[in-house]
Amino acid sequence: MAHIIKQSKQASRRAVQYLQAGEIIALPTETVYGLAVMADNPQAVTRLFALKNRPKYKPLPQIVLSTQHLRQICHTNAISDYLVKKFWPGPLTLVLPDKSGGTLAVRCPDTQWRSDFLDIGVKGAIMLTSANISNQPPLETASEIAEVFRDKI
Repeated sequence: MAHIIKQSKQASRRAVQYLQAGEIIALPTETVYGLAVMADNPQAVTRLFALKNRPKYKPLPQIVLSTQHLRQICHTNAISDYLVKKFWPGPLTLVLPDKSGGTLAVRCPDTQWRSDFLDIGVKGAIMLTSANISNQPPLETASEIAEVFRDKI
């Protein structure tokens, strides 16, 4: 069964341990809950797509913890710099050219865990998508997530 952990620095450390071990975790966002994995772990990303029953042609957004990290993975311009300065951290997703020549949807959420992850020293992007099965409504509470995903996260 999925465990519900109250938000705290200790909970954030535990979440980071799960992410670094390749696990899928659920995190609150500014709007609903999301399912997260480390973006640089292909096995975890594959399991996340399978868990959500999401087609592989539909890419997932990535969470950056800071504007410095954004600039490491994406090309920015005056417009994106303005939007980042005005609206981040917050529920704004930008689609930008990434350093590999493609495009990437990126967010920098205004959440306690983002601040904690920065303090803990998390490196790398986090892939985060709404906590639901594809084409189903997003789950809005931790108990809904625990019921739907049970021991899968």
